Amino acid sequence: MRRFCIFVLSVCLVAVEALAQGYTVQFRGTDNNGDTYKLDSIEVTDITQGWSMMLVSPDTVLHLTTSEVDRIALAGSGDAVIGKAYPNPAEEAVRCDISVIRNTTAKIRLYGSDGVLRAEKEMSLRMGTNTIEARAERSGIYWMLVEADGHSSTVKFAITKGCGRNGINLTGNFSAAKGENSGSFMTGDAMRFTGYATYQGNVVASTPREESVTGDCEIVLALPIAYDYPTVTLSGRFSVGEGRQVSFSQGNLQYSTTGNHQTADGTAATGTWRFAATQYEYIGEGNAQIGEDYGGYIDLFGWGTSGWNSGAPAYEPYSVSETNTNYAPCGSAQMSLTGAAAKADWGVYNAISNGGNMPMQWRTLTSEEWQYLTDESNASRTGKTAEVTITVGETDYNGLLLLPDAFELPAGCDYTAGFGNGYQTNLYDAEQWAAMEEAGAVFLTTAGRRNGTTMTHVNARGIYWSSSRMDESNAYTLFFVTGVMQSDAAEARRIGAAVRLVRDAE
Repeated sequence: MRRFCIFVLSVCLVAVEALAQGYTVQFRGTDNNGDTYKLDSIEVTDITQGWSMMLVSPDTVLHLTTSEVDRIALAGSGDAVIGKAYPNPAEEAVRCDISVIRNTTAKIRLYGSDGVLRAEKEMSLRMGTNTIEARAERSGIYWMLVEADGHSSTVKFAITKGCGRNGINLTGNFSAAKGENSGSFMTGDAMRFTGYATYQGNVVASTPREESVTGDCEIVLALPIAYDYPTVTLSGRFSVGEGRQVSFSQGNLQYSTTGNHQTADGTAATGTWRFAATQYEYIGEGNAQIGEDYGGYIDLFGWGTSGWNSGAPAYEPYSVSETNTNYAPCGSAQMSLTGAAAKADWGVYNAISNGGNMPMQWRTLTSEEWQYLTDESNASRTGKTAEVTITVGETDYNGLLLLPDAFELPAGCDYTAGFGNGYQTNLYDAEQWAAMEEAGAVFLTTAGRRNGTTMTHVNARGIYWSSSRMDESNAYTLFFVTGVMQSDAAEARRIGAAVRLVRDAE
């Protein structure tokens, strides 16, 4: 009789072999305008199974795995579900993940291909996915039968060597790798997703979104971030040469592959350009996700990556070529981002959503202009440069302070020129900084440095591109770190650095 029962099970198993499925869920935060906004973390809850987990940036892609199997017992809900054995075949032992929808007691039996019972064990399973290990005495084909709450599931596997004994053990509950679901998941489970982001120094939560996952998908989480994208040109006027002044944009340049924008060629191009909402805002570690398929914002760019296809192999904002000469506009390492190659300048070529939304409204300073701006020997610029820290909420933002040619220190604010105490030379809280900004001050935040997809020096080092070439491999930058500033520093063109645009003062 035992042989007959196992033969029937074998027939069923051939017909209903388990199919393991996996779904990839990507997340995107949006502000009130529907534009992409960086998520710091996502809370994932499987309402049906009763588990939750937190994904933390940059690991914000969720991989859900599920085992969909037919049950040998057709009646009822099929409370115990067993997935495929792994590895299969195995030399001595295999493991199987058994999912149950509540705490229960299960009886597990191990049979050889001859129908003989080799081992059995009764054990308590916790709600979720439990891992069972089965060891076999010798090589051969084996079946494992799980019975729980009046229902049963089976799995078939092969042993190629054997360990000299038969046995069944519970090795523990499922422990997920980073980015994978932390509990059992079945297609169609009711899921809830909540995103969290930082806005003006405070953590904000998205509207929770509830839906079932039945395949690969993107979950868009709406954040209550009131970006109204005003076109802001800071009020201060800064001399960058004899008789020439500029005004600065409201923040560093940012780019997302979502949406589209107008270009200086008169055509629409993929992506959205914008200025950061504040002067101290930076993307930071999120830049490591740079790529054509990444929909979040980045703010560190290889030199001349405006999106203008001039013949340079690396011209897209998301380019990460490791070859410096690939960033040469028009294919010539002798050209700066001016004249015939001016469209390689981000502000010349692109419409910036909160910067007038028209191309050719902004530009990048030349190296000579950065040098003039920060040169203490120029009468209009004497004592107008210093390092500072701005504290917003509990976050400190380090950076370089530039005062306009005409500046009156606001009441309640202190100022010391230079770098004598690094970023601690001047300390401002949010209210004091608002007053300094109102008086025309410009702040260059320490956005860090990107090498390929590796981020370093976030909130410690500022590297800002100029539009001027240096040699075949390098371009000039404004560089600063605590206690040091250099306005004609060299940087490899492939390195991701910050961009702060200006417009000529009227």
